[in-house]
Amino acid sequence: MNTDDLTESERLELMRFLCSFAWADGVVQPQEKTVLERILGSLELSAEAHAEAEGWLTAAPNVEGRALRSIDEKKRAVFIDGAYEVAAADGEIAADELEHIKMFMRFTYGEG
Repeated sequence: MNTDDLTESERLELMRFLCSFAWADGVVQPQEKTVLERILGSLELSAEAHAEAEGWLTAAPNVEGRALRSIDEKKRAVFIDGAYEVAAADGEIAADELEHIKMFMRFTYGEG
């Protein structure tokens, strides 16, 4: 997952959504947390943004009303790739996680 072209705001938004995918089934599995921590460590966020994102590892972030359509379509692929990476971290993609990814894709690409 290449995040080089994302602004810090977009990288923080990426973390918000990746954490929301991990929380989709109600619990962040240890393998998912490992993946999320690795991604978080690679995002080069400010101390404040890093602390905010780190909080989403222990409490689900609020993604209601997030304006993902404002993110360039090419950059959205990073979000989808990351969502699959997190969802598959524990060896399977749970039905709730897959539905969360589908909803994200429908919303961001205007299909629902």
